[in-house]
Amino acid sequence: RIAVPALAFFFFLSCFSYWMNDRVVPQKMKRAYEILLNSQKEDMIQTTLMSKPRTLESGLEQIIYAHKFDLDEKSMKGVYILYFFENMRRREVYAEKARWTGQVWELFNIRTTEYDANQEPLHYASSERGWTGLDPKTSPPDPEELNERKLRPEEMTRAELHDALMVLQLEESSSNKDVKAKIDRYKVMYHQKASLPWVSFIFATFAIPLGVRPHRSSKSMGLGLSLVFILIYYVLMTVGMVLGEAGTLDPQLGAWLPNIIFGTLGFFFLVGATRS
Repeated sequence: RIAVPALAFFFFLSCFSYWMNDRVVPQKMKRAYEILLNSQKEDMIQTTLMSKPRTLESGLEQIIYAHKFDLDEKSMKGVYILYFFENMRRREVYAEKARWTGQVWELFNIRTTEYDANQEPLHYASSERGWTGLDPKTSPPDPEELNERKLRPEEMTRAELHDALMVLQLEESSSNKDVKAKIDRYKVMYHQKASLPWVSFIFATFAIPLGVRPHRSSKSMGLGLSLVFILIYYVLMTVGMVLGEAGTLDPQLGAWLPNIIFGTLGFFFLVGATRS
C-alpha cells in the first residue's frame, strides 16, 4: 500500500521527464550552443569552411574549402574545389573569388589542375571567369546550405534523430567506417533519450524497500547503498554508451543496459520488501 502511490508518482515523473528530455532539453541545448558561438569574437565558419564530401552524378566526390566566407555578400575567397574518384584526387580547382549567382557559384581567376591515376599533374588550365560546372547540379551548394550548422545529437529530438538516421543509413557502405560509427552514435543517443527519463522510476524501486526498513541503521545504510547504486548505474551507463557507439554492443541494448539490470534488481527488492 505504501509502494503503490509512490511508484505511481515516480511513473508520472518519468513520463514528464521523457517529455522534457525530448522537447525542452534539445531546444535549450541548441540555444546554449548558439550563445557559445555568438560569444566568440569571430565565427569560425566565416573564416574557414569545409563541406562534407558529396557524390556527383559522374561518380566524383566533391569537397569545398574556402579561406573566407561572407554570407551577406554570398561570396567566398581563396576557394579550393577538390574532386576525388575512388579516394584518389582527380581534379583541383582554385579560384581567388566565388560569387553566388542564384543557381551556381561563379568563379574568378581560376586555375584548374587535372591529375592522372598516379596522382601526377596531367595538365593545367586557367581562366579569368567561369562557372564551377556545366550545369547547376555539379555546382557546390548554395550559401545558406553551406552556412547551415549541423546539429549535434544532443541538440536533436528523437524525431530529428530518426530522420538523421534514415539519411545516414542511405549513405552507409561497408567501406565507410566513419558513417557506420556515426550511425551507432546516433542510435545510442536515440534510445538513450527514451531510457534516461525512467531512471527516477527505477531508483524508486530501490528507495522504497530501503526506506521502510525498521532497523536503526537503515537510514545510514540506505544512504550508503543509494550512493553505491548511483555510482554503479553511472558506470553501467558509460560502459553501455561506449560499447554501443563502438559497435561492440547493439546500440539499443547499450542505451537500456543499466535500466534492464537495475529494473530487474529493483523488482526483486520490492518483492522481498512486500514479503517481509
